[in-house]
Amino acid sequence: YAYRREITEAVGLPNIPVHPIGYYDAQNLLEKMGGAAPPDSNWKGNLHVPYNVGPGFIGNFSTRKVKMHIHSNNKVTRIYNVIGTLRGAVEPDRYVILGGHRDSWVFGGIDPQSGAAVVHEIVRSFGTLKKEGWRPRRTILFASWDAEEFGLLGSTEWAEENSRLLQERGVAYVNADSSIE
Repeated sequence: YAYRREITEAVGLPNIPVHPIGYYDAQNLLEKMGGAAPPDSNWKGNLHVPYNVGPGFIGNFSTRKVKMHIHSNNKVTRIYNVIGTLRGAVEPDRYVILGGHRDSWVFGGIDPQSGAAVVHEIVRSFGTLKKEGWRPRRTILFASWDAEEFGLLGSTEWAEENSRLLQERGVAYVNADSSIE
């Protein structure tokens, strides 16, 4: 368990309020956005809109304002990583990690559910093989990370806690966040 500061003592939190919105809401706002073009082409996403950066809106929408009511619950809470191990037969002290996060901004998101499904199926398949006597060459760690959407907290905390083990024994990490896109 890692020590955490109180929210009022936290450093590095964004000063600009940010909240995710859906595709159609974003498209509706961005196609009416006024102001200058983005300073860099990297600012453009995949919506077919100009991606102006404001301020304000264009044409008949120039007097409009966006008002959002957000009800957030800012609190420090416990997170849970789930780690499984399948010990290797030849190099048990060398680790291949297969992992992905399972938290999401919205229900039904491709990221991470497609990756979580792939990891679960691989774990199930390897479990079946193990029952038949098979073992991998190297130890496989299966990781289901929590709190990825809140700054990669689950995997970061685990990596920090196990940094020496990773440096000395880590061979590869296979990331399975968005297996289908």
